[in-house]
Amino acid sequence: MAAGVGFYAIAITGTLFIGLIVYLLAKSNFMVPRRYEYLLQFNYQPEGNREPPYQTILDKYCAKITPINVRTLGDTERVELSFYVRMRDKEKGGEMIGELSRVPGIDLVNLFYDEEQI
Repeated sequence: MAAGVGFYAIAITGTLFIGLIVYLLAKSNFMVPRRYEYLLQFNYQPEGNREPPYQTILDKYCAKITPINVRTLGDTERVELSFYVRMRDKEKGGEMIGELSRVPGIDLVNLFYDEEQI
């Protein structure tokens, strides 16, 4: 509207100001919900064709579970599993590791957090 009535300086200043505000908000991730995404790794000894016992624990503590890697370890049936997980509550990571460590056939449980977006 300022340009329509001849106030070109006000129009340019206003456009630059609003553009700067939008740029700063986009770079600062203002009002973007913080996601608690982690990399979960552990070794597991499969037991037949039944549902793995770790699945109920992951469902309890994680809002989202994305499998990213399954690797066999040597000549045994042990596998190393890697998942991206989004925690329901970031404070419960230690509890989840403890529960997973107590499950027979699971060991070397690691939970990694990367501050960059995954």
